Amino acid sequence: MTRLFSLLLRFLKPLVWLVIITILCIMPPSNLPTTSLFEIPQFDKIIHFGMYFVMALLLVHPLEKVYPPGVPLRVLAIDILLISLAVGGIIEILQFALAYQRSASWGDLVADLAGAATGWLLYLPLLRYLPSLRFIFSAPR
Repeated sequence: MTRLFSLLLRFLKPLVWLVIITILCIMPPSNLPTTSLFEIPQFDKIIHFGMYFVMALLLVHPLEKVYPPGVPLRVLAIDILLISLAVGGIIEILQFALAYQRSASWGDLVADLAGAATGWLLYLPLLRYLPSLRFIFSAPR
């Protein structure tokens, strides 16, 4: 039980972010705040990119701690992309099947993956130039 609790605690930040993403993507658009930004063509793709960019940043550190030392970084990148693909795909299916005034979109899924890939690529440079972010992206021990 303590191993499972430790694992859940390590992934707490990405799990909370996942809940936020899911709620925002399933919520009817009429419940979201209105702003002139939504009039920008394909603005929802920018939102998807940003949500998965943050998710990738939150996943890097906990995943690094789960792997044994010496695992190649490409394994981490592939896992982050696969997690993003699975989460994004499930949310798109939920939007298609359940969400009122929502529709599934391949473009959203592409934006999700682009955001996740960019988040992974920028993780180390962001920590190097903004060390205060280490607290946000690190997982409890």
